[in-house]
Amino acid sequence: MQYSDGHVERSAGKLQWTIRLYPATSLIDLISVAERADEPSQMHKFLVRRDVDPADGVDSVNRAKLTLRPTSKDNESNDADAATVEAFTIQTDDQGIAHARLTPGNYVAIASAIGYESAEVEFQSGRTSQAADGNIGEDALVTMNLVNASGFVAEVKDGRGQLIPVKATIYAVDGNDPNYGLSSARTFVENLVYSVHGRMSCPLDPGEYEIYFSRGPEYNSVKKDVEIITGQMQQISVQLERVVDTPGWVSADLHSHSSPSGDNTSDQFGRVENLLCENVEFAPCTEHNRIDSYLPHLQQMKLTHLIATCTGIELTGSPTPVNHQNSFPLHWHPHTQNGGGPRSSSNPVVQIERLAMWDQGSDKLVQMNHPNLHQIYGDVNTDGVPDQGFRGMLEWTDVVEVHPLETIFKDIPNNPPSTRRMRIPMFQWLQLLNQGRRIPAVINTDSHYNHHGSGWRRNWIASSTDDPAEISTEEMVRQAEAGHIILSTGPFLSVVGQTSSTSTAVLPGDDLSAVDKEVALKVSVQCPNWLDVNRVQVFINGRPSDEHNYTRKNSPEMFGALKDVRKFDSTIRLQLDQDAHLIVATIGEGMTMEKIMGTRYGRRPPIAVSNPIFVDVDGNGFQPNGDDLGLPLPSASLPATPKKSVTP
Repeated sequence: MQYSDGHVERSAGKLQWTIRLYPATSLIDLISVAERADEPSQMHKFLVRRDVDPADGVDSVNRAKLTLRPTSKDNESNDADAATVEAFTIQTDDQGIAHARLTPGNYVAIASAIGYESAEVEFQSGRTSQAADGNIGEDALVTMNLVNASGFVAEVKDGRGQLIPVKATIYAVDGNDPNYGLSSARTFVENLVYSVHGRMSCPLDPGEYEIYFSRGPEYNSVKKDVEIITGQMQQISVQLERVVDTPGWVSADLHSHSSPSGDNTSDQFGRVENLLCENVEFAPCTEHNRIDSYLPHLQQMKLTHLIATCTGIELTGSPTPVNHQNSFPLHWHPHTQNGGGPRSSSNPVVQIERLAMWDQGSDKLVQMNHPNLHQIYGDVNTDGVPDQGFRGMLEWTDVVEVHPLETIFKDIPNNPPSTRRMRIPMFQWLQLLNQGRRIPAVINTDSHYNHHGSGWRRNWIASSTDDPAEISTEEMVRQAEAGHIILSTGPFLSVVGQTSSTSTAVLPGDDLSAVDKEVALKVSVQCPNWLDVNRVQVFINGRPSDEHNYTRKNSPEMFGALKDVRKFDSTIRLQLDQDAHLIVATIGEGMTMEKIMGTRYGRRPPIAVSNPIFVDVDGNGFQPNGDDLGLPLPSASLPATPKKSVTP
């Protein structure tokens, strides 16, 4: 917090403005050093502790509110104005500590926190000798104990009896949900609690609650209905079963942020907590305009074996949203400008080429983030007049973000957005596929907050190992570039392509030769107990197939029971008359993920979309059909630029 005061002097036609800056820890601290700068002051350290031995080994109370106000018991102090001085509130940090600089006098501090009775203590400031600079000597310690703790203590294990990272989302039956702190905080974030080691001690005010324990969409969630009694810490044991089977695939979020990005205040340690508790298995660090790393936090947690990570960057620039790109891995140079990362550029084509060629052209993934593909393809000014766009960017792009996924089910041509708002990446990606632009799709959270920020979107990427400790960043780059990716907000979708003429099975992103023009897609969808789907749709060259639109209503025999993990498991046979790229999508229409993923993100439907399988039916290699899907691309007749081929 900073405070500035100053004055303006005008003379001889010149303007002089004097500014003074005061660093401070809080508003009351600021007033002490600014408005009362001519008075001596003393820094006070407030420690708020629990009155019981906690199960988690922590005896401090974080996020406790401390209200400070002067009293008028000492006529020798400056307390004559105490009645007119407003009380100030500060908050303890994760160690239960808060600081405030106070001028001499008598004060009262009132500490309060969720799940505790408040405590009050009177203390004096400035009753020690003054230092040479006029300030009082060493920090004064004020300790406060909160009593009558109420809430719950939980221990969460998997089906093998091992403690696991877990998220607890807490709802009050009366609607007055607890709020432990800002959405940018760590561990205790609004109405949820993260525990990376499987044990948590959660204070709660007396009342009735629903608590949802979860660990991402491969695990069932467990709901506990509890009544919190004053002065009691209830013991809860939870077992989360890993029910969704994903051999050969690992979940990844390739785009997220925290405070080093500069456009948010989310705690980076809290971002890593969020990723771990959602069972994201691969997550590069992609802060804005600087190379950074999650590894120090994982080492502090001693959990480097539970998630693979690497250093990376999101390079931003103007114009937005066109000029944002992620890349990883990049060489990190700690204590240097931008961590040794590249500079942004006002020319998007220059910027993405610079990023792709950074570190002497090393092998890396270059990802185009939340793009306006219409603008990139041929409408620089988004004025509706076709031009060259920023099409050179496509040459350097390995993968592209296409969220929101539900757009694939919408009738865009009959309800197009305005030219200046032509940001429909999913639809535009389908158009580009039809123009021969084989850029794989990804979906990421771009999270800037820690309240359910990570986890509600993810990619499943093909992997030679299911063990996060063994995941290779180089393999993640290769698999992503190959398009071996499933995009999802929760459901695990598996799509395998095969023909009657060969026993070879292919994954999304691969080519398939089908000279008999018959293709079999083996499709399965798995969900934990808090997700469901009721539709599976095949898209042929970007258009939904009426014949291959399966719903729980019109094809109940193809769907599992509501209680089943496997919601859909069928082989879909297609007869093609021309080359085609095939995409499979599934959705829970009319459904949400709200209880587990919160209202900010969880009100969207469960959905998953595969990358395309490219089918050649005439033996001369896959040929795109050029279909614009009913909404012409600007300058669509211009020749396509071949995909990059870079030699380091």
